Amino acid sequence: MGEQFNPEDKKARDDLEASIRPAIEQLSKHLSELPSIARLSALSASADEIAVVARLLAQIDAEAATLAALAASPDRARRAQLYARLSAWMHEHGHADDGMCPVCVGPLHGECDPVTGNTVSDHLAEATRDREVIARTVAECRRTGAVASSKIFRLPSRRKPAATCQGHPSTY
Repeated sequence: MGEQFNPEDKKARDDLEASIRPAIEQLSKHLSELPSIARLSALSASADEIAVVARLLAQIDAEAATLAALAASPDRARRAQLYARLSAWMHEHGHADDGMCPVCVGPLHGECDPVTGNTVSDHLAEATRDREVIARTVAECRRTGAVASSKIFRLPSRRKPAATCQGHPSTY
């Protein structure tokens, strides 16, 4: 429109209105010819692939909720991580869930964690359920999440380096 456009001028408004539809039609016609649009249009996924992605996203969401809850309380997070590592150790070494502490070999019945106030048995039961997520650090979660998603989301490689696309949307 530019600075010369006067919305008070009926002829200018009519010209603008008359130009809009052909401009939209021309844009729609040539939009599908853009390389980026062609690549996006060529993407497809089977129902099984979509189900795998949905499960991965649900798992990531659950892990994120666990990590967010832990991040809100660093003291509790450190204790949860300790119990997760202990649970992993117990699992790796086949330690029976016999109500005995694998570290001090004393009875766990009624023993409370001094930081959380919850029973040690409850912490170990929770840790057994989420031990892999809780035992990892946030950096490890980012790395393993990126690796998992890169295996699932195999996108076609870009034909042009990003430097050749800068400032030229028609080449995207």
